[in-house]
Amino acid sequence: MQPEAILIDWDGTLSHSKFWDGQTEFEPATKTRCTDFLFGGDGELARRWMLGEATATEAVGVVAEALALDAAVLLRALRRSCEQMRLVDPGILATVQQLRDHGVHVAIATDNMDTFTNWTVPALQLRQHFDGVISSSERQAFKRHLVDGRSPFFSEYFEQNGINPHRSVLLDDGLHNAAVQQLGMEFVHINQDNPLVRALDALVH
Repeated sequence: MQPEAILIDWDGTLSHSKFWDGQTEFEPATKTRCTDFLFGGDGELARRWMLGEATATEAVGVVAEALALDAAVLLRALRRSCEQMRLVDPGILATVQQLRDHGVHVAIATDNMDTFTNWTVPALQLRQHFDGVISSSERQAFKRHLVDGRSPFFSEYFEQNGINPHRSVLLDDGLHNAAVQQLGMEFVHINQDNPLVRALDALVH
């Protein structure tokens, strides 16, 4: 039975692009220092940013101050890298359109920063290709979060769009997000053995 809604993760699933990829304002080693600072250790700054508790300007300011870098240069390079992010396979959009043509609701569901909705989504015109975009920075909750059997991330979106969780599937590279099965959603793990293109083709056919 074909699901009525397919939710697709962004980072590691729809795209492998990373912050500051391809930017020439600084050496690759500087990019590594920035990402290590942001995502290494306890990752608290990244967590707060993904939950909408910090903006891109604020988060980059913290990174720049800690590493003695120019915050304005770092922010401009970050924005450009986010606007230049790419899909793992351009052909995915045609498959997504096939599903939508058959009445399937296809949306992006991502634990992500404001950079995604502010820069990546408009630059790649993702709202033209998907029925919706759900991001943790706007929902102020991660996909795996459940409160009294309800999802602060998914539940309101499902209610607004008339989606039955038991007829929906999440395609995601993060095994921790299999927690959505507690909502009745199906979970499909995207990895090397089961790439997104294959998983989507299986849902089409």
